[in-house]
Amino acid sequence: MAEYPTAEIHRIPLEPLVLDILALGLQLGDVILPDPPKPASFAGAIAALRCHGAVTGEDTQLRLTPLGRTLARLPVDIALGKTLVLGAALGVVDAVLP
Repeated sequence: MAEYPTAEIHRIPLEPLVLDILALGLQLGDVILPDPPKPASFAGAIAALRCHGAVTGEDTQLRLTPLGRTLARLPVDIALGKTLVLGAALGVVDAVLP
């Protein structure tokens, strides 16, 4: 067993972190993390955010879309947040909620 537990940043999804960094007007390269995740982890998070339509732009100049700005303010998983936002926008939120 390791002497210290694995850092939380290595155990959680990075999509919310990427959204928070971009919502602050920063880029991923602007943030210094003491024990950063592997670049492939950030690449996967960025790909997922692009797939959901939350970010646009090149990896070095990411920008939040209007949906991304809204998702950055919600304390839920990205997919659930997108479902709630689009459900509300389309007036079918009752069908989305249990």
